[in-house]
Amino acid sequence: MVSGKVLRPLLPYFLALMALLAGSYSIFSFNSTSQKSTLTEPIATSSPESIVGQTFIVGIPSVTIDSETKDFLSEIKPGGIVLYKQNIDSTDQLAKLISDLQKIAVTTTGRKYLIMIDEEPGGASRLNLFQNVFATGEPDWFSIQHDIQTMRQIGINVDLAPVADFPFDRDSFISRRMPAHTVSDLVRFNKQFISLLQNNTVGATLKHFPGMGVFVTDPHAGIAYSQASTSVINQSIEIFKKGIDDGASFVMTNHGVYDQLDPNTPTTLSTKIVELLRKNLQFKGIIITDDLSDMPFIINKNISIPEATAEAVRAGHTMVLFSRNKQVTLDAFNYVTAQYRNNSDVRQMIDSNYKFVVGYKTQHSL
Repeated sequence: MVSGKVLRPLLPYFLALMALLAGSYSIFSFNSTSQKSTLTEPIATSSPESIVGQTFIVGIPSVTIDSETKDFLSEIKPGGIVLYKQNIDSTDQLAKLISDLQKIAVTTTGRKYLIMIDEEPGGASRLNLFQNVFATGEPDWFSIQHDIQTMRQIGINVDLAPVADFPFDRDSFISRRMPAHTVSDLVRFNKQFISLLQNNTVGATLKHFPGMGVFVTDPHAGIAYSQASTSVINQSIEIFKKGIDDGASFVMTNHGVYDQLDPNTPTTLSTKIVELLRKNLQFKGIIITDDLSDMPFIINKNISIPEATAEAVRAGHTMVLFSRNKQVTLDAFNYVTAQYRNNSDVRQMIDSNYKFVVGYKTQHSL
């Protein structure tokens, strides 16, 4: 009998071979042309609210669904749900919650939700998965594979990972969430992690474009600025390019400001930066914002959260994320819906985003 110690080093190669044989890269890659042909109904027959709703990702407040939450979901008809600690008591409870959510989704939208969660190996975690997977200094792929399977069995279909923010600034806040010590190690880890997610029909999300490793300040806590050189920014972007080439279906941006890219505009609102994904990196997947529930980056800007949400759509994001604050989410949804009705440019962008989201769901039987 061959021992586990002998087999363990061979696992990454075996898994990579299985991914190729299974065609996992082609399964999870998609483009806007193929998506348009997979829509289950003409967009003309859908209401403005249902079209806009599919471009929203929302959070819910508890471990169960009360009538108020059900009404909230029925009103917005979101494309996705993002889960946090407040939604989790146990894996059994979470599986039941997700099952109940999907029943609401099918009833109100005709398709399932994207169920999203932050589970980063060595970083942010809601389910306490991927713990101690670097105890030996090398990734424990057996444990990582097991935890990915746990996510999928519970009903999670999108992981908001892997992190692609290499800490080029040694003082960067993101360092504690980094599973690698060199850029090449990070690229190799992300490639294998993306492959394992795909093999288990879980979408992979590269974050936070174009890289938060140049910030000392967390953009969630304050306004983050980068004066990193063009060379460093290009190195950061290249990490995302490799992850896109490896098959990531989602990319999340961040709220920071990059002097070398768009010195006066946070990434969330920057057409220049978001367009790098489409035009330079040829990304054909879904671009999502980081959490818009409270946004320090709009401080000193004459703009409200609903207005900023519409600007994020104009900048090129496919979906906008609100983790909490029901009223703020509703205000943003209503504002964007009004923009959809009255602004032809916004309507054209959201129609395209709707096709992206519904196309992805159709291809993945959601």
